Amino acid sequence: MADYTAQCSSNQYITLLLRTQVVSQDVGGNTTTLSWSLHVLKSGASTSATWGNCSYGATINGNAYSDSGQVRVEAGGDTVLLTGTTTVPHNADGTKTVSLSASISGKIVGSLSASETLATIPRASTMAVYGATIGSQVQFVISAANAGFTHSLEYQFGSATGLILDVVPAGTYTWTPPLSLGSQIPNATSGTMTYKLHTFLSGAVIGVQTYTFPYALPSSVVPSISSVAATEATSGLAAQFGGFVQNKSTLKVAINASGSYGSTIRSYSVSFNGRTYSGNNCTTAAPTSSGNLPLTATVTDSRGRTASRAITVSVLPYDPPAITQLTISRCDSDGNYDPNGDYAAISYAYSISTVNNKNTKTAVIQYKRSTGSSWSNLLTNSAYSANTTVYPSIELLSDYQWDIRLTVSDYFGSSEMTVTMPSAEVLMDLLASGDGMGIGKTAEQSNLFDIGWPLRIGSRSEDGPYIELQGTDGSAAWVEVYKGHDGGVQRLDLKCGNGQIGINYDGSVFVNWDPIADIVIDQNTSGIWTYRKWKSGIAECWGTCSVTYKADFVAYEQTALPFSFPQIVAMTTGLADWNNDSTVTWDWNTRVYMLNNSSIVPMVYSPGRGISQDNILHVCVYVYGRWK
Repeated sequence: MADYTAQCSSNQYITLLLRTQVVSQDVGGNTTTLSWSLHVLKSGASTSATWGNCSYGATINGNAYSDSGQVRVEAGGDTVLLTGTTTVPHNADGTKTVSLSASISGKIVGSLSASETLATIPRASTMAVYGATIGSQVQFVISAANAGFTHSLEYQFGSATGLILDVVPAGTYTWTPPLSLGSQIPNATSGTMTYKLHTFLSGAVIGVQTYTFPYALPSSVVPSISSVAATEATSGLAAQFGGFVQNKSTLKVAINASGSYGSTIRSYSVSFNGRTYSGNNCTTAAPTSSGNLPLTATVTDSRGRTASRAITVSVLPYDPPAITQLTISRCDSDGNYDPNGDYAAISYAYSISTVNNKNTKTAVIQYKRSTGSSWSNLLTNSAYSANTTVYPSIELLSDYQWDIRLTVSDYFGSSEMTVTMPSAEVLMDLLASGDGMGIGKTAEQSNLFDIGWPLRIGSRSEDGPYIELQGTDGSAAWVEVYKGHDGGVQRLDLKCGNGQIGINYDGSVFVNWDPIADIVIDQNTSGIWTYRKWKSGIAECWGTCSVTYKADFVAYEQTALPFSFPQIVAMTTGLADWNNDSTVTWDWNTRVYMLNNSSIVPMVYSPGRGISQDNILHVCVYVYGRWK
């Protein structure tokens, strides 16, 4: 019970009183019933009664009550003017403050206002949640304000909803969010879980509490690779060898993979023999090693998670046909050494890779006169290797000089070597026709002065020694060593008519007395690069670099240069190709950055439209600088 009073302005002995009392509370209805009464009191200090016509009323929580009539209050008395009962609805959270006012006018004048805070009505239960990983157990601890409360618990994750608990009292409960909820976040590793706890009393809803938490997929949820297969991509090799061949086979790699719980595969890569390739159906370069080589396929899904699977690729060893020896000497018919003999002793050695004993093989030795143009077979060998000396029965007359050629062939190609067997060793020989002469060998050809010995010719002038070469038509050319006035060798000249090529002592070269400013001293390839090195120290290289997706708008990859550039002067780039996109070339920007003297980072940048993981991008790069 609560009393609210105010001194009446019409009489100092009279007090206006508003009395309230809580009758009951309806927890389910979230209301409180108040009884109230309006009084006038007169202090016993007065000796007489007060009476007269009055209007009076009370307002309880906005509800107005009023009346009028003859009011009499004795000295020391209490006159009840109004009584009533009012049902007050509480706020949704169970709290309530009631506004109160009362007044009287006429013979007695007074008023009052007050507020009363009612006891809070217990409302919706609360819940604590422990655990935030999809696929792992979650614990719910429900705390209720009333033992008669029951509860239901629902969840929502993306568009997925479900009932976890139904008509249960307060307490501790567990639940495991199914991994299938991952399908709601195909492009992310976490999402927002929403719980709604409904509180009931006798079937009526008391309240609803909502809780939200971030929930993550466990790290074990990754894409899966069902198969990785490597087949021969170079035509004819599979049928011939039944296996992959070092330096010759190219591998067609097929990857079958799928995402996990809603994710999709964004990119594929294959690592093999020190190189990386993109795509689920890619073709590798020929392996440079042999044996059991690892091949690893890696996929990345739309969540950015990866999975790898490795297989072993057996590569048969292979080297091109190699000739390690071919020498020839004259001998007699019994094979005995004879510098004037009419037969030959031929020593030769070669090797051909067996490639699982399925490689084709042949070695052929041929001969011809050095002045001839047509070769004839001397002998053949069908072994994979040989290291032997043979003595053919065919005469190779000592009057002539003979060329001997060994050709070794396999499935892929051939190698050859040619040596020359001189004619018989004689001091001087005249051709029978009288128009040919041999020095240190027999004469074999008309109109030829044939020297079988090394030739040295002395000085023709004070400039230095020279060798003059004259054709049958009288034209001449000569090689001359030019000396300076101090006697030191300065230049070697090759002259013919009005043309001259010279090499100075310092290594510089000139043509027709004009120096060549610079020359290429090394030109080759290395990996993806083609390069040139100049004598002056200038260097340049160019190649096509593969770049991989790194973000929604950029792809890049660190790439090693073929050699160190102490100084970089200029670098240019261009987009070589793209796939899975019809965008015109100018929507892609290419750049290249110098990482260090030996590495660069080419990139493709597309801030306007973005880069997909499905794009396969190659950047053409040209680098100009110095190698020394």
